[in-house]
Amino acid sequence: MVQMLDDLKPGFLRFARRLHRRSSVLERRYQWKKTIGPIEDRQRLIKPLNYEFLHRPTPDYFQSFGLGFFEFFQLCDDLQAEPLPILNCGMACQFNSGELAPLDQLDPYIQDALDLIEFATARSPRRGAPNAPPSGIPLRST
Repeated sequence: MVQMLDDLKPGFLRFARRLHRRSSVLERRYQWKKTIGPIEDRQRLIKPLNYEFLHRPTPDYFQSFGLGFFEFFQLCDDLQAEPLPILNCGMACQFNSGELAPLDQLDPYIQDALDLIEFATARSPRRGAPNAPPSGIPLRST
C-alpha cells in the first residue's frame, strides 16, 4: 500500500482526517499526544459511531492509534511529502453537541499545536520516538 502511495508522488499528506478528529463532545476529542509512544501503551479512543446510532450499534468501533503522528511524520519523510497535520481547535461536532471551547479557554488547544510543531521539528530524539531522524520534519502548515 505504501508503494502504491509512493508511486503517486504526493506533494503532501494530511493527517488526521475529519472523522478522526471530530467528537460529540470536546472531552472525547482526538488528541495527538495519545498517538505517540509505544503502541501497546496508547489509549484507545471510543468513536462516536459506538453511541450515536442506537438503531445500528457498533460496540467495537474504537481507534487504536496504531498509526499515530510519529508514524505519519515517518511516512511523510519516506515519501518526501510535506506533512499537513490537522488538529482539533476547540470544536466538537456541530451535528452532535456543537460544543465550542470559549475564547478564554483556547490556550490548551494553542499549546497543543505548538507542542506538535516542536515534536515534528525537534532536532533531537522526541518523547516516544527515540529513533527519530535527527534533522526533524519541516512543517509549513498546521
